[in-house]
Amino acid sequence: MKNLIAVAVILLLLASLTFAQDKTYDDPGQFSFKYSDGWNKGHRKGATEGELDWLVSSADPTASFHVVLAHADFTYDSWIRRTMNQATPERALASKTEFVTAEGDKGFKLVWNIKAPDGKQLTSYNYMFSGKGSSQLLLSGMVDSASAPKFEPVFDAFAKSLVIVKK
Repeated sequence: MKNLIAVAVILLLLASLTFAQDKTYDDPGQFSFKYSDGWNKGHRKGATEGELDWLVSSADPTASFHVVLAHADFTYDSWIRRTMNQATPERALASKTEFVTAEGDKGFKLVWNIKAPDGKQLTSYNYMFSGKGSSQLLLSGMVDSASAPKFEPVFDAFAKSLVIVKK
C-alpha cells in the first residue's frame, strides 16, 4: 500500500511539472520569446489599435511586461540615444548595459527609476534591439521598486529567450 501511495505521489508531481512549462509570446514573422506561468496575456486597459498584448503578473499586478515593435525613421543607435535623453528628475536612468540574447542578438538594457504622479516608486527595465529589417524592438518590464529585485531576473529571462526573425 505504501508503494502504491509513493507511486501516486511521484506521478502527481510529474504531472504537475508538465503544466509548469514556458509559454511562447509570438508575433509571427517578427519575434518570439518565452515567458513563465503566472502571467496573464491580454490587451491593457486603454490600449490603442494594433498595440501588442501585455503580460501582467498574477502574483503581483504591479508587474507587467510588454513589447513595442516600431518602424522608425532614425537608426537604432539614434533610438538608443534619444531614449536615454528622455531622462527627467521623475524618470532617472539608473544603468545602461549591453544585453545579449541566447540566440546571440545584441541589444541594450536600460534600467529606469521612476516616480509616478501618485508618488509610487517604480523600476522599468527596457531591452532594446534592432528588429527585422528597419524595425526596432523594445521589451519593457515594469514593477514597483520594492519588488524589482525579485522581478529583474524574470524579465531578464524573458528578454534572454528573445528570437528575432531576420528574413
